[in-house]
Amino acid sequence: MKTSDSESTAPAMDLNADVGETTVERDRRLLPYLTSCNVCCGAHAGSAELIVATIREAVRLRVAVGAHPSYPDRPNFGRRSVALSDERLEAELLFQIATVKSLVEAFGARLRHVKPHGALYHDVRSPGPRAAALIRAVKRIAPDAAIVGQAGSALSESASREGLAFRHEAFADRRYAAADALVPRSDPRALVETDADFREQLRGLLDRQVRDLSGERHAIPVDTICLHGDSPHAVRFAQIARSMIDGRTPATAARGGAPS
Repeated sequence: MKTSDSESTAPAMDLNADVGETTVERDRRLLPYLTSCNVCCGAHAGSAELIVATIREAVRLRVAVGAHPSYPDRPNFGRRSVALSDERLEAELLFQIATVKSLVEAFGARLRHVKPHGALYHDVRSPGPRAAALIRAVKRIAPDAAIVGQAGSALSESASREGLAFRHEAFADRRYAAADALVPRSDPRALVETDADFREQLRGLLDRQVRDLSGERHAIPVDTICLHGDSPHAVRFAQIARSMIDGRTPATAARGGAPS
């Protein structure tokens, strides 16, 4: 099928969320507020029906679609590191990314990015075998797709050396321990829970700044801001974020796709 790439001028700031993980109803409520989304590849959550329905809806809304591969670990939602050989991890990534890519193309769009999920996201921040496996898989399956990773991480340099685009990501619904580190989920302070705290966090990110737990602000590169789709606050936070981002977007800038 011929693919379509009719995205309009990119918004001032991309807003993404992890989708394909919970329910079709949740994703349908969330997607209209996003400019890009990261579709679960089935290894940590989701089902064939949910993933297909979410991709179909994202393409219909002209939301840029990315693959969200993970360790094969559904019991822990992909949030624990899994001991895999380099060969097994690369095979998992190739399979997961290729699956979502083929579905996106079947609905007439193209895969725009690849964002690792959960523990894998953190394990590839620094150079090593796992980052190398991710880069090899993206380069083989989707060389035109950007890798999305934690803002300021060394993964950006590794991707660039291999000719891959990289997009620096920051989190509006997670607190930071430092400029380049999130507060662990085991810490009760890890999540942003209230509308007021969310607005404050997002306001800083729109200025390319993040505040750590001590209150110190740090400048960070930000190309895209993430919301976690499995959060009970996801839809409300997405509504707030859309309003705040649109308030800073020139009237001539149209929604309809994340930056390439």
